[in-house]
Amino acid sequence: MSITIAYDATHANVGQLPRGVQAAGYVTGTDGVAWTAADWAAHPGAVRIDQSPALTAIDETADVLDVENGAATLADIDAWARDALASYHSGKRPGQRSPVIYCDGETVTPVANVLTEGRLVGVGLFIARWNLTLTQSVTDVIGASGPFPIHGIQFASDGPYDIDVFSSAWLATVSK
Repeated sequence: MSITIAYDATHANVGQLPRGVQAAGYVTGTDGVAWTAADWAAHPGAVRIDQSPALTAIDETADVLDVENGAATLADIDAWARDALASYHSGKRPGQRSPVIYCDGETVTPVANVLTEGRLVGVGLFIARWNLTLTQSVTDVIGASGPFPIHGIQFASDGPYDIDVFSSAWLATVSK
């Protein structure tokens, strides 16, 4: 398995992303967070993250549901994951990846419990683990297995953007 380093940024910081990298951005969020159509056009193939704070509708065509304070909640996972899986399999948004849930290391067990309870096979994880090195992050993504494999780890922040490690296979496997 190979990995890809990616950089995720809000709309306010998208202009500071390094050129030619795998990018990740936000389809929902408060002012300055959600990417514009021009941002998406400038970064084709960017990972689409749905934060879905209380004032924003959930986007089931996103690649990632962000479950943390100020974003989606554990209660949002089941419906989003079902809709995102259906969207991915039907090709509702060409280029959509199989859905993953973004959470911090402390929330992995509750997220896995929701996915297990809902029998949501085919949903992976994207975990924020700020205490890991690049080498540890790569090892965790490469060694991922089980019903909810780790497809990504966010392990560092470089000011205007965060640095992620993604499974290259997950990035490349998209709906038609």
